[in-house]
Amino acid sequence: MSAPVGWNCLFSPTPPLPPGVVVGSGGAASFGRWDVQERPLFFLSDFGTADPYAGLMKARALAEGFAGPMVDLSHGVPPQDVLRGAAILEDCLPWLPARAVVCAVVDPGVGSRRAALAVSAGERVFVAPDNGLLTPVLQAGPDCVREIDTAALGLEVISATFHGRDVFAPVAARIASGRLSAEEAGPAPENQPVLLDFPAVSKVNEEEWVLAVLYVDGFGNAATNLRREALPPGRAVEFFADGRLLGSLQRTYADAAEGEPVVYVNSFGRVEVAVRGGSAAERLPLRPGAAIVMKTAGRREE
Repeated sequence: MSAPVGWNCLFSPTPPLPPGVVVGSGGAASFGRWDVQERPLFFLSDFGTADPYAGLMKARALAEGFAGPMVDLSHGVPPQDVLRGAAILEDCLPWLPARAVVCAVVDPGVGSRRAALAVSAGERVFVAPDNGLLTPVLQAGPDCVREIDTAALGLEVISATFHGRDVFAPVAARIASGRLSAEEAGPAPENQPVLLDFPAVSKVNEEEWVLAVLYVDGFGNAATNLRREALPPGRAVEFFADGRLLGSLQRTYADAAEGEPVVYVNSFGRVEVAVRGGSAAERLPLRPGAAIVMKTAGRREE
């Protein structure tokens, strides 16, 4: 039995391609007289998965002729929580491939006068609203920042409330497929891009610091704003929440008794508080912005 016309042997629909675009072997697409290799396209949003918004961004990318891999970093950013989205992006940056294109949409100001940005950093490109979501990229020193010009790109913005589908996804798809560069997305912005104020670690004295819970993940683990490299060198430390001793720095969850708190460095390099077999958010409780006190407690055992 042969596959229906327009479907490949894996029964995946073949997306319509723009005029003059022919998809060849190996994921390469031919545009006119030159070939370009598809780049991986990553998505980050607060759209969730119950509604079609996240899926429609991918549908729009396919409609633009994108034929490369698409990966969801997360669609579980809390609604309109730009800081949480920026923190996820910061945590994911070291793990993204060199040629990644990231379409990030946490956009409470959609439809307003806020700009839409295309930012290149090395070989990576990030497409997102200008609301601080790209703070980790912008603070690291991007190579190019452009304000997306939808009219010049021939994009019809159908909805004032869904720029993820109408602006960010098609621009990201064109960049990922090699039909557009960040530099060609529009002019340099007239104003400096928005940067968020990430909570800073507060130093009380040489023996004590105050950390802040930056976010709580789906397991109820509370990640702080302290990175592994900022721990006091060679010093053992203990952690407290509302005067309660949480314990010293451990290696993993199993280093605590069932139901007890444990502090460790998470997989993204942040100091994090969990409850073994439970939720730190519910048990302690800890919420974004909560203070965690860190005190030195002698020499650290290597």
